[in-house]
Amino acid sequence: MEFDAEWLRWWERALASSEQDESAVPLSPGGLLGRIVDDNRDVVRLWSAERKREVADASRPARGAPRMRDAVREYERTTGERLGGFRLKVTALPITGTLFLPISRNRILISVELLRHREEYISRVITHVATEGI
Repeated sequence: MEFDAEWLRWWERALASSEQDESAVPLSPGGLLGRIVDDNRDVVRLWSAERKREVADASRPARGAPRMRDAVREYERTTGERLGGFRLKVTALPITGTLFLPISRNRILISVELLRHREEYISRVITHVATEGI
């Protein structure tokens, strides 16, 4: 389908350009799909704002929820392996399911759903960091 191909090309361009500069990400997929997006810009902005709130809410750990630094310390204590300070760029996507997709050593795509499951999210991050030697 034409839309599928346009959508895929847009995601590929968006991910590639975001590696260098977040502001360089193309806001429209172009082609026929881009015209639909452009014609519905207000609806798209509202949808985007709602997704940003979802990510912000999911990013804030609830009282008593595991914290990354505590999980890292526990990992280091139990394995004797030092993870040290690491920096990852994590992009949360509003998709269904629990996506955890490293696209480079220091860049991971995750689903908002996974972010809500803090223990699983932290476990996957630690496994990735330990495996990649970041």
